[in-house]
Amino acid sequence: MKSEPFFNNFTGGEVSPRFAGRVDAPDYARTVRTLENLIVHPSGGVDRRSGTYYCGGAKTNTGTVRLIPFVASSGQAYVLELSNLLIRVWKDGALVQSGGGNLEIAAPWAEADLFELKYAQAEDSMYFAHPDYLLYKLNCYGSEAWSITDQTFSVLLSVVSRADQDVILYNHTGDVFQKIPDPDVLPSSATSATCFSQDGKYLCIGATTSPWIYIYKRGENDAFTKLANPANLPGADVQGCAFSYDNRYLVLALAASPYLAIYKRSGDTFTKLSNPGDLPGNVCYACAFSHDNTYLAIGFVGSPYIIIYKRSGDTFTKLANPAALPTGTGNGVAFTSDGLHLVVAHAVSPYVTIYRRSGDTFTKIANPQTLPTGTGAGVGISPNDNFVVIGHTTSPYITIYQRSGDTFTKLANPASLPDDRIDRVSFSPGALYMACSAHGSGTKDLYIYKRSGTTFTKLSDPADLPDQGYDCMFCPDGWEPVPWDAASYPAALTFHEQRLVTGRGRTIWASRVGYPQDFSQDAADASYGYEYDFASDVIEQIRWMATKQHNIVIGTSMGEWLMTGGNAPISASNVYIERASAFGSADIQGVVANESILYVQKNNQRLREFLYSQERGGYLSPDLTWMADHIGRESFVEMAWQRSPRPILWVVRANGTLAALTYDRNHNIQAWHRHPTDGEVESVAVIPGTSEDIVYMLVKRTIDGSDKKYVEYMKPLDWGDDQEDCFLVDCGATVDHSATTDSITGATKAEPVVITAGGHPFANDDLVKITGVGGMTELNGNVYMVKNKAADTFELYETDGTTPLDGTGFTTYTSGGTVTKVVKSISGLSHLEAKSVAVFADGAKMGNETVSSGSITIDDYATKIHIGIPYTPQLQPQRLVDLPTHYKRIDHITLRLYQTLGAKIGQDANSLDDIPFDSGDPPAFYTGDKEVPFRGGYNKDGDILITQPYPLPLSILALFINADTTEI
Repeated sequence: MKSEPFFNNFTGGEVSPRFAGRVDAPDYARTVRTLENLIVHPSGGVDRRSGTYYCGGAKTNTGTVRLIPFVASSGQAYVLELSNLLIRVWKDGALVQSGGGNLEIAAPWAEADLFELKYAQAEDSMYFAHPDYLLYKLNCYGSEAWSITDQTFSVLLSVVSRADQDVILYNHTGDVFQKIPDPDVLPSSATSATCFSQDGKYLCIGATTSPWIYIYKRGENDAFTKLANPANLPGADVQGCAFSYDNRYLVLALAASPYLAIYKRSGDTFTKLSNPGDLPGNVCYACAFSHDNTYLAIGFVGSPYIIIYKRSGDTFTKLANPAALPTGTGNGVAFTSDGLHLVVAHAVSPYVTIYRRSGDTFTKIANPQTLPTGTGAGVGISPNDNFVVIGHTTSPYITIYQRSGDTFTKLANPASLPDDRIDRVSFSPGALYMACSAHGSGTKDLYIYKRSGTTFTKLSDPADLPDQGYDCMFCPDGWEPVPWDAASYPAALTFHEQRLVTGRGRTIWASRVGYPQDFSQDAADASYGYEYDFASDVIEQIRWMATKQHNIVIGTSMGEWLMTGGNAPISASNVYIERASAFGSADIQGVVANESILYVQKNNQRLREFLYSQERGGYLSPDLTWMADHIGRESFVEMAWQRSPRPILWVVRANGTLAALTYDRNHNIQAWHRHPTDGEVESVAVIPGTSEDIVYMLVKRTIDGSDKKYVEYMKPLDWGDDQEDCFLVDCGATVDHSATTDSITGATKAEPVVITAGGHPFANDDLVKITGVGGMTELNGNVYMVKNKAADTFELYETDGTTPLDGTGFTTYTSGGTVTKVVKSISGLSHLEAKSVAVFADGAKMGNETVSSGSITIDDYATKIHIGIPYTPQLQPQRLVDLPTHYKRIDHITLRLYQTLGAKIGQDANSLDDIPFDSGDPPAFYTGDKEVPFRGGYNKDGDILITQPYPLPLSILALFINADTTEI
């Protein structure tokens, strides 16, 4: 009896052998028995996964390594490589360099603890939680500038005194500021300026006599140790100082020529740069960098009163002056963190001038309606840009503005005001506190205010006060006291409603709104932090936390909980929490995947999704491995979510085999697939790319008898319109000389033939292939060696390099032609030593080669070559559904294909036949129906196996089967 079954929907993915009996299940028809190295397309077909590109070796070949994604606010995407006590950074497939070597960041975590780390990112800061470690923060200030600090990095205030050599450092407990021990070496003269680096690790103090600056490094317990002096010292009083926001540059405002000095930091060494071409013409009082490290503003005596430089590398170039200049000496300058405004405090009314930046142009905006009452001396801007404070020389001595766009509105004066001129103003990192330093004849030389909303209330004075406080600065990076102790370090964290929310056991701690390092609590203010203990009838340990819309989902060892504020934000007085399910979670971070959260159940063998069911009126946790329980049998280790081009959850398993779930609930796609490679995948991370999200992997491979750990990434699924860009090998490398090409404008009938190609890029002994020549067609398609090259010409020799090409008998050249570099011997493959590698060259497969001494020689000359470890996709559909007593014989199969070339088909791995395709140079990828005979007799299963053993694409849209069935 004739039968014509078909398979045109594989969106059920690979299922367990236990599912074989469920022919009645609605999903059975769209499932398969084997789906290896193939990815399900939303339309129902399957595509070969792209190969992996070799980036480089990990720091260690023997220890644990974990990859974590980091996406900076600039849009730059990085992958962090964590190993024992160390972090390295990958960008665009290469290690980030710093100081002539690989950037390496000392980290606190032992390798045994790496996979228990939980992390959450906001802007350029990533926070890490582990139950056995302090909470840590990793800051990115630029690709080469990173810094890591922990919760003990307290908020510090530095104040210097013009009257003596005082340097007073304060920390605080609640609202009480207390002096901490002095640095190990104090300045030998009166001090005049102070600044912290943005990461809080360095402190600079300006002085009035040689050596003029003292630079300290911050150590444990806030101990400050003086560093060696820079080789080139300023040579004049330091009136102001500032670090760039990437911590790499330190600028000094000086009282004597050249009035300005800029240093570049490398480690603990500060090296003076060449002076800018345009220097201030008189005493400088103030300096500030923009937050993107691009602009540097200087305030000084004498017109034009300010200079604005633009930085490019280590070069600072003066910009054109603003059209409207300050009216007097620039005493204070500061940029808003969004880079839109530059605020200048100066002598002569209106005492403050505010500029709006557009590109490199700074345009004065309308003055605030209420102006300072006297000479502007200092500027302080809160970290969130909401508040701008001008310190000045006459009562009330400070003017506080609230910023909204280009409008600066004066707030009511504090109830308690300074009694003398205020020279400098600084805000704490969370804008909770404001410090003002004074050096006149008043009764106090330091004023500290606490902010609540728009109200600033003076605090009690510290026990130790400076004498004539000339400058002050809060450390830009610091933590307010945290509510946990060593017995209760957070185990998980997430960001929710602008708070950093952490948890351990059954306790949740949340920061203030907008200030992730400030866990201060105030029952009267809902924006302050909160602590919440949720009740449970069993012992709970928080494993992970994730934000979903206005809720926080918490995975614990015994269940899944929903924390919400109802229709209002969560706060100390508005929080509800309930258990939504009781499956319990493994110690693996849950992943937000579209409208669901995917998490691993506590046995590490099942994947569940947490989602709201409109039909049930509550939250559910259905099992996504119920049809494919074999996937989790090896235990899940780590997960990463790829959004584009397809929604895929990549899962690392304990046996080192990568698995993946194409998951789109809206289109009923739930397809597991496995991705074996010649090695073990130990970690996976996904970062955004230009056209697709990029999947990075840490793979352990055996190379020349030794284990190596490599960082690799998957090439895009969509390789574009040029089949030469198809990359289908693992741990691969690419040799590409397609850009080494030129147009031919002449060829001589001589021995040797001389080619004219104006300004050509070739070197002597390059091998080149010539195509498209008119007239002297004898050259076309042949490979020659370049000899005796000149600027616009070169000679052609045979590939042996000794025989000149005799063109005396060739046809006369008429026009056109292209010459392109080609190679046959390829080096630089030591990472694949002794491996049999597949070769895909100029859009066609070549024979496999074995790497020896880091090199191979391929079958023919080529321009663009991909070399790597072969891997094999396999598709085995379900059995032909029929009575189990019936025998089937497949006569032929029609495969509906898309951009496919070179595959095999048969009943099993021992009976595979090549699927014939048209030849060509190179053969074109095929789209359409391909009918192939099927070798095999009658059997009860009707098995079909399709594989692709070559480095060629395979996309199967449907299988149409012509079969006979019988009851024999």
